[in-house]
Amino acid sequence: MNPKNDKKVIEAVNNYLLANDLILPNDVVYEYIIDGIYVCVKKQPVLIIGLPPVSDYSIEETEYTNTYLRVTNAIAV
Repeated sequence: MNPKNDKKVIEAVNNYLLANDLILPNDVVYEYIIDGIYVCVKKQPVLIIGLPPVSDYSIEETEYTNTYLRVTNAIAV
C-alpha cells in the first residue's frame, strides 16, 4: 500500500504541517519502516509517522525538518 493513498496518514501529516507552520514540497517520498513511515525530502527523513498499534499517527521531527520544511520569512520586493 502506498502511504500517499492512506487517508489517515495524509490527514495526520496535513494536520501536523498546519499546526507547525511547515510546508511539504511536491517531491516527498514516503518510506515504510518497521513501526512507521519516513517522510523524506532529497533522501533525508524530515518527519517520522508512528503507525498503530505502536502509535496513533504521532509525528516526530528529525534533524532535517528545519532544513527542508520550515517556512522562512518572505522578503517583499
